[in-house]
Amino acid sequence: MKIIPLILINLIIIFFINKFRLIISQKLKLIDIPDKIRKFHKKNTPLLGGMMLYSTFIFLILHTLIFNEYNKEILIILIASSFCFLVGLIDDIFKISYKSKFILLSIFFYFFVALQPEMQITKIYFSTFNLFIHLDDYSILFTVLCLLLLSNAINLIDGINGLCILISIIIFCWIIFTFKNTSLFILLLSH
Repeated sequence: MKIIPLILINLIIIFFINKFRLIISQKLKLIDIPDKIRKFHKKNTPLLGGMMLYSTFIFLILHTLIFNEYNKEILIILIASSFCFLVGLIDDIFKISYKSKFILLSIFFYFFVALQPEMQITKIYFSTFNLFIHLDDYSILFTVLCLLLLSNAINLIDGINGLCILISIIIFCWIIFTFKNTSLFILLLSH
């Protein structure tokens, strides 16, 4: 099985991130310090869940690029996801304002969607009414809005330890089962 080495590498990376989470989080200044206003946990919490999730995502993408034919869309998703991960990482370290983060992501998503027409949402289907709404000139704006809402939703669920990873695993599983790729599912379970 071609996926076994990737599973082992991913497990080793996740093991070391988890084992040395306190040292890594202190070195990278990725520590969530509780306050009495918004944060209710009692002790400092390492902010490394995103790294573990991102490492699994990278291995999913690498598996797809290595063992399947080259796919431009996969590479574009890798670049876009890496950018979002870096913005989140910089936000965790330097605590950038939500306005700056919103503007930065809006500009990036706009160029990402405008330069990749195949990534645009061009129509919406309502099965209850058997109705298609064609977005035409609004497809870029609607797609950017969807990406911003997804980013914000992930940020909101990230406040409870493990919830973001659990929901991401459920979404990955749905994608893998929908597209019938069992080797990707095995890699995901290694997380």
